[in-house]
Amino acid sequence: MELFADILKMLLPATLVLIGVYITVRTLIVKQLERDLINIRSASEQTTLPLRLQAYERLSLFLERINPTSLVIRANNPEFNVLELKLQLLNIIGEELNHNLSQQIYVSEELWAIVKASRDNVLTLIETAAENVEPQAPSMALIEQIFGIMVQSGQDPTAMGLNAIRAEAKQLL
Repeated sequence: MELFADILKMLLPATLVLIGVYITVRTLIVKQLERDLINIRSASEQTTLPLRLQAYERLSLFLERINPTSLVIRANNPEFNVLELKLQLLNIIGEELNHNLSQQIYVSEELWAIVKASRDNVLTLIETAAENVEPQAPSMALIEQIFGIMVQSGQDPTAMGLNAIRAEAKQLL
């Protein structure tokens, strides 16, 4: 029995020391992992922040370029009829979107959905305006119809997207 008591006297302090060392080492390792994770996130943010800001800039430019006012100015050719101008406008919007598709990976899914909805608003505006005029009429008839619908509705079809871009970009800064 005395032998058991002697072994217990040696094992109990050794076990307590071992548990203390385990807790200390574990705590140090967890803190080091947290520091490493913070450093990785910081480095990642330093890399992605400029890319995200550039994406916001490019998407803003995309929406400005497909805004009906600037779009019509760039696309109109006095020799076009309504159908030709409509096709030109739709083609330009498609090309502009294709140039900016990769930006969706740098912005939130919600923002990308709003940008696409803004593009769809412009497409719908053009289609609606084209339905109200003869396809062979001069292109000016389509332009007048597009602006008439915009004035009547009192809405800019790209404003919602531009506001959403500004709001999300402000959250980063």
